[in-house]
Amino acid sequence: MSHAHDNFQHLEAPPKVKLPAAFFTTSLVLAAVGLVTFIVGLFALHDPARVWKAYLIGFVFFTLLALSGPFFAAIQHLARAGWSVTVRRIPEAFTPFLVPAAVLGLIFCLGGIDSVYEWPHEQYHDALITRKLPYLNTPGMIIRTIIAFGFWTGLGLWLFKNSLKQDEVGGYALSRLNGKISPLFIVTMALCLTMFSVDFVMSLHPHWFSTMWAVNIWVTMWQSGLALSTIIVVLLHRKGTLTHFINENHIHDMGKLVFAITAFWAYIAFCQFLLMWYANLPEEAIFWNARLHHGWENLTVFMAIGKFIVPFFLLLPRNVKRGKGLVPICAWIIFMCAFEVYWWVAPAPEPAIGGHGAEAAHGAEAAHPIISPELPWFEILVFLGFAGLFAFVVGKTFERINIIPTKDPRLHEALDHHQ
Repeated sequence: MSHAHDNFQHLEAPPKVKLPAAFFTTSLVLAAVGLVTFIVGLFALHDPARVWKAYLIGFVFFTLLALSGPFFAAIQHLARAGWSVTVRRIPEAFTPFLVPAAVLGLIFCLGGIDSVYEWPHEQYHDALITRKLPYLNTPGMIIRTIIAFGFWTGLGLWLFKNSLKQDEVGGYALSRLNGKISPLFIVTMALCLTMFSVDFVMSLHPHWFSTMWAVNIWVTMWQSGLALSTIIVVLLHRKGTLTHFINENHIHDMGKLVFAITAFWAYIAFCQFLLMWYANLPEEAIFWNARLHHGWENLTVFMAIGKFIVPFFLLLPRNVKRGKGLVPICAWIIFMCAFEVYWWVAPAPEPAIGGHGAEAAHGAEAAHPIISPELPWFEILVFLGFAGLFAFVVGKTFERINIIPTKDPRLHEALDHHQ
């Protein structure tokens, strides 16, 4: 152990990551394309529900992706993990995107709620929705959004800034402080993520009940975040930036985490489906009825195959988890996580469809016909705008920080990591 300490004391920090100018140019172009598409859609598409649903898809996905960063850091600090010190900064760099995400969330709350959800409209109210109105109301959703992003951003950036400050002062004090902040972040993150999942996604089906939905959202957050972090770790290792700090054992552990969460997603998703479909209770089957008819059933099967079966069997070999072919598999997982968010949002009922909700016994969900899926060209363009903004913010963060916390007291454990 002392020998490892000596090596680490004389190890030079890697140079800061320098991304090509084309990366930021492309990011800004994508962000501009998404913004222009969204604005044009508001005035020219004559379908505000589709426009704001496209916005909601991008907002939810990249908020979850950003949130995975401080969550990764928090569980490492809480467990006092040593192996992950040299890879921790990569997901930590996702954290600053929570700031623009908070603004984007408030924009949606102020402009998109009436177009996407049925519960703000009195003509769709039945006995069940009326009982939920003390929670399902626009001022409440705005307040909860501010609270959620306040905790996520405040505690997440506190963890991140302490980590960066340790590069200057060293010592154990900041590690101990982050160890105390981490359980607070994890608890508040879980509570706020539950509110977020109900407000922005579950209330698309206001008659629907599920006690597993927040867990489903969390699994997708964790799966997409681990996949993206793994891609960046592997690419930086191949480039030579992290040659002396990351070895195949670190990559193997990241691959195993991706493999494990992929299996766990299948467990959560299938259990939720099986129990709801077998019980066949109307208040639980609503969600699945909208996704197992009129063409959506094909996309539902595609998601089960693409998000679990394909990556599960591809990740089984040991050499894959150690880096061989890991990048394209993780890229596929990220694509499937984005597709899942689309699958959550797109089939949901729209308040403008179905005529008079007051005449229907169960609101808009019973009044409107199931909408068949259509080519999501508009959703893709808006999604690319969010992707460009995320890439720009995270890329600038990478260039600003040290990619390795060279004064972390547990660095020697990561440098000596083996299996």
